[in-house]
Amino acid sequence: MSTSSTLVAATLRAEIRTILVWTVSICGLIALMPSAYAYFLNEPSTNDLLAQTIGGSSAIGILYGPLPEPATVGQMVQWEIGAFALVATALMAVSIAGLGRTSEDSGLRELVQAVGIPRAGVFGSQIIAPVTASAAVALTTALVIAAQVPFVDGLTVSGAVLFGLALGLNALAYT
Repeated sequence: MSTSSTLVAATLRAEIRTILVWTVSICGLIALMPSAYAYFLNEPSTNDLLAQTIGGSSAIGILYGPLPEPATVGQMVQWEIGAFALVATALMAVSIAGLGRTSEDSGLRELVQAVGIPRAGVFGSQIIAPVTASAAVALTTALVIAAQVPFVDGLTVSGAVLFGLALGLNALAYT
């Protein structure tokens, strides 16, 4: 095993708890939403009333954007929890990427480079943790929503995959 791969493994070992906490927190919140919406939005008349109420509020429209019609459970989940999940994945990426900056402030990075590990290896080990976290959130989100497709009307596997991909790409953008 090369010195760069050893450094990547050490970085992942050091930050695995942080990655797991963020992934479980974000995906746990997302996992609860489809069944809750399915319970409350079980009739088309309720969905239409909710869509009209939400559509009439300019404050909600500014915060979340327009709600597509007709309001299905899948659209409501991605519309509401998507806004929170995008913010949470951005915070996750920034906080995990910021953990790599502490080694620069403490002088550890210079010490590691003095051993002979190239600068690209050090940078690669610092960037692999937020990339791993982004991939973990994307995959777990897609799996969590896809697992609920047989039980909740309005959810699709393609929607679950796209939602997970959007969260993962959002986290990568903030890395």
